[in-house]
Amino acid sequence: MKTFAQALGNTCDILLSQLPAPCIKGDMVVVRVEGEDYLAGLEDCKNHLYGRIILSKGDTLLTHMDLTKKLQLVWKALGPWKVIPLGMGFYEFEFSSL
Repeated sequence: MKTFAQALGNTCDILLSQLPAPCIKGDMVVVRVEGEDYLAGLEDCKNHLYGRIILSKGDTLLTHMDLTKKLQLVWKALGPWKVIPLGMGFYEFEFSSL
């Protein structure tokens, strides 16, 4: 199975070239984000959660389907949701409600 980055392939280079140029202010790297883009990003974050599954030593790895089945038992009251594997144990969870 491909990771998220592998699935994007050369698209990453194209997307990176479209990002605003970072600048250094003091000891921080700063990227200017226009107000409209910032507000759109905030709106997206209201229904999304990003996380990483960290297992104990000796635990078996969870597949995407295994994780979905386990979470369905706990999250059934949340309404429709989906989990998107991003690779390296990271997942994006998308919910239909706040």
